[in-house]
Amino acid sequence: VLERATCAAVLQRELKSKVNITDAAARKFYDDNPGKFEQPEKVRVARLLLMKRDPTTGAPLTAEQERQKKQKLEQILARARAGADFTRLVKEYSEDHPTKDTGGEYTFSRGDMGLPQIEQAAFTLKVGQISDIVETPIGYDLLKLLDKTPAKKVPFTAEEQNIKNYLAEQVVQKQLPDYFAKLKREAKVKILEDFGTPDPASGK
Repeated sequence: VLERATCAAVLQRELKSKVNITDAAARKFYDDNPGKFEQPEKVRVARLLLMKRDPTTGAPLTAEQERQKKQKLEQILARARAGADFTRLVKEYSEDHPTKDTGGEYTFSRGDMGLPQIEQAAFTLKVGQISDIVETPIGYDLLKLLDKTPAKKVPFTAEEQNIKNYLAEQVVQKQLPDYFAKLKREAKVKILEDFGTPDPASGK
């Protein structure tokens, strides 16, 4: 860790600190690469999951057990649509243990979840609306849409410093070969004898 920190400090002092990325260069990169600064549409949902596996043992459920799980979720859905607090239902019934205590909240864009059934349902809901039962390979879900953020382009002012850092790093990478060659010349290291290729059989 110390060696890596030392290397980073040396490169910062010798190379990166001498690179000056102008505002105009950063702006040009921003204008020339619009796709890099597009923020896709996002949704924030509360998820209530009943799994197709035993939450304790991880064993797959039988067909009858799956039917009972789905029937249980239908009853929970009826309560939710009758006005029951969805967050409380999540905390009481959800088997998605990493999120149940926080109300089952997820924020994601299309393609982030890895479960197209969840994404399709989430992006068709209106804010405050509760989905029908969504079946995935993992289990049975209810989703409540909490918020939806439309796609937008991140403004230049929010990305200007990140762009300058990126461009400076690109300049440094191009300078590294010459810098390493300079270090070798200044070190004046000489190989005085060629020991040849090691012989594993002899141990030499």
